[in-house]
Amino acid sequence: MMFYSVLFPNEESAALPRRTEMPDCFRDLQLDFIVKQALGDNQNLGLEEIFYTPVSDSAVIRYRQEVLRELEDPVVRAGVQEIVEGFGDLKAFLSELREGIKKEDRSAEVKEELMRQRLPMPFLKGRSAENWMGMGRMLLRALDFTAAVSAFSQKVRELRFRSAGLRGFAEYVAAYCESEHFRELEAEARRLREVFDRLRYCLWLKKDGSEVKVLPYEEREDYVSLIEGVFARFRQEDAMDFRRRLPETPVSEKAENEILQLLSRRYPEEFQALSVFCREKMVFDDVVVRFALEVRFYFGWIDLTSPLKEAGLPFCCPVFREKGEELRSEDGFDLALAIRKKTGIVTNGFFLSPPEQILVITGPNQGGKTTFARAFGQLHYLASLGLTVPGRRAEILLCDGVLTHFEREETPEDLNGKLRDDLRRLKGLLDEATPRTVTVVNEIFSSTTAWDALGLGKHMLDALMEKGAPAVVVTFLEELADYAPQTVSMRADVAEDREKTRSYRILRREPGGLSYAMLLAERHGLGYEAVKRRVQA
Repeated sequence: MMFYSVLFPNEESAALPRRTEMPDCFRDLQLDFIVKQALGDNQNLGLEEIFYTPVSDSAVIRYRQEVLRELEDPVVRAGVQEIVEGFGDLKAFLSELREGIKKEDRSAEVKEELMRQRLPMPFLKGRSAENWMGMGRMLLRALDFTAAVSAFSQKVRELRFRSAGLRGFAEYVAAYCESEHFRELEAEARRLREVFDRLRYCLWLKKDGSEVKVLPYEEREDYVSLIEGVFARFRQEDAMDFRRRLPETPVSEKAENEILQLLSRRYPEEFQALSVFCREKMVFDDVVVRFALEVRFYFGWIDLTSPLKEAGLPFCCPVFREKGEELRSEDGFDLALAIRKKTGIVTNGFFLSPPEQILVITGPNQGGKTTFARAFGQLHYLASLGLTVPGRRAEILLCDGVLTHFEREETPEDLNGKLRDDLRRLKGLLDEATPRTVTVVNEIFSSTTAWDALGLGKHMLDALMEKGAPAVVVTFLEELADYAPQTVSMRADVAEDREKTRSYRILRREPGGLSYAMLLAERHGLGYEAVKRRVQA
């Protein structure tokens, strides 16, 4: 089968619709923060759509897992990295030049305006001609492209890829390097570079910058060598190198392009050859360009998780189970919290044995309940992207998405009331959910009486059980924990020490609200014995 993508095993799966907007669950689960960290400098290149679109096809998931595991090998990563660095941001560059779309860059505009103020150049006004500066950049990109492809083709002979994605791309590149199109592109790019390297000219500028001329080249004395020779006797040691790399896009591109216009009139044949090359032969292979972009999806995830692994936090490739099979996670954690803290992370786990389906979490405030709920949602969502997930072991249902309902503060602009808002949001969530949608509900119905909240909570559990997918419900209503055979009681634990501190462990236990209330009362001197002593005193 012809290779198409390193993210999808075939063109059909890659052609499925993708989400362009951030899913609603991202903010509740802090996936927006996680994705931003994973993208790093690769934001706004189209990779966001991959993170926004969960995959429900197990074949696509396995395809990605194999590629990710192989790229975690430093040797493989280094080999593939070369081709990505050789291309740079090729996709965005081509879009800018071919479609004439210039990205807004206020800092560049300011710099250009300042340069104009220092060196006014009236000849820039009212001219429309070839964008020689852009064509020159395209020639350089063609050289980078062909060099990177050739180097990768040689490199893969040393690397024997195991994953179908990388192996397929390596075979594709080997065939592409032998194609007539690639050989012509490579040869013509090298020839043109040699042609322009041989061009010599003199640039004459009037002192006030009002006039610029391009004159034939005349041999002049090399003043650099002359000055170095004069001062060579005073040299004691190597001087510090104060040179710096100039940006690819010059500060005053319009001025330089106008100079190139003048130069093109002096060397018309050479510049005409460049124009023909850019318009007719400058075609980069779509598959190779797509690979250079898509592989950054994996690089970003590896760069994000590697420091956490070094800190001792476990990651694994999840195994997917079907409905009716046991589901479990061992040593899972909230990834967003781990990225921020890196150390001192408490891990937790769960297991669901049929007919168990819904984890009902109770316990004291600030005991880790919401963190556990976020970790549960993150686990399922990240698994649906084909990524490694927090935990030493994960056997879960392959979901088609994650829906969340977290408590929100009431706002003065909302005239519906908090309870009504909770109910409307919950109904929308349940209407959207499918039998393979994971649901996370965190502390709702707190604005009504305990009796009404209990009744509404039971209706909610009935609806979730009817859907049949795994869910987490964080609640202060302990009666919901043993509502049905499908519900499992888990409790935020309190450490058994003198301080009675929270352990942030979420354990499979019966609700202990009364015992915690007694503990809280004793801590504040309101326990039975303490009150009795005061009364008797």
